[in-house]
Amino acid sequence: EPETAPAKIKVAAMGDDTTYGSKSYVNYPTALGEILGDGYEVRNYGECAATTKTYYAGTEYGEISDYHSALEWAPDIAILGFGINNASNVSFTNSYQKMVDELKEKGTKIYILTSLKKSVNETLTEFATTNNIELIDTYTYAKDNISASKKQTSYLFTEEGNVEYAT
Repeated sequence: EPETAPAKIKVAAMGDDTTYGSKSYVNYPTALGEILGDGYEVRNYGECAATTKTYYAGTEYGEISDYHSALEWAPDIAILGFGINNASNVSFTNSYQKMVDELKEKGTKIYILTSLKKSVNETLTEFATTNNIELIDTYTYAKDNISASKKQTSYLFTEEGNVEYAT
């Protein structure tokens, strides 16, 4: 009998502009998939200009957001990267909480990335601590290790920058 290949570990990168990246160069989820190798399948469920509220509920046009597609895929791991667009308001933590609760119900291991927008990282740290979720400090890493020449904007990287961000 032929051997069955082991199932790949499914990783959903979910978030806003930094996760979405750009179609013109490698985004960090693509680079992460290459780094992790054949035992993983990494999908980019980022949405440009997403807030936790619009990401969770779908856009104002009634489209189903990438969040719901990611839930249907039932990832083993979810990497959540929000905060650039709305972390300063109450709907941020309320909708983030709903996402986290639904992912936990599916048995998904969750990681939260700090935002590249420093002002929201205290909120993200408190949220991750309250929910017993590992926080990955991408803000400090990006600030200390990714040069300005590898950034398109404060929140978007070039291809080289995305590869470094994924590490």
